Amino acid sequence: MSTSKHHKIRLRVAFGTSVDLPSNYQVIDLEEEEGYEAPDPSDVVFQLSLDIGIEGSNKTDIFQCVIATERNRRLVEKEPYVIVLKEYRYDAFRKAILNIIKSCEAETWYDCLSCLRRHFLWEYEGMYREEDLKKMN
Repeated sequence: MSTSKHHKIRLRVAFGTSVDLPSNYQVIDLEEEEGYEAPDPSDVVFQLSLDIGIEGSNKTDIFQCVIATERNRRLVEKEPYVIVLKEYRYDAFRKAILNIIKSCEAETWYDCLSCLRRHFLWEYEGMYREEDLKKMN
């Protein structure tokens, strides 16, 4: 009996951006181990955009969310896509984002997209019916 091996699509973050951060940190390279550190790690809230695509491809889609510390959770309670950190430290932020992206790797782009859309607002949200998205796979 032969079994076919299924391979997951590997996702990558080309880069992130946030105009809410100081100017020299507005472009975020999650491959870098150092990045923005907040003056008060318990008092952070910022909008984050991520260009996410399939590893090996130059094509990416934009996904957005808000990053907030527990202290600021009430400020963003009406936002649908929020990643809450106990305290903001770049390494914890980076690890949280990369873990989410890794957890969304799947056998098809549609399955990756379905998972990513649970965590982030997709730039094309509402433009396609689910059955049409499945066909684009």
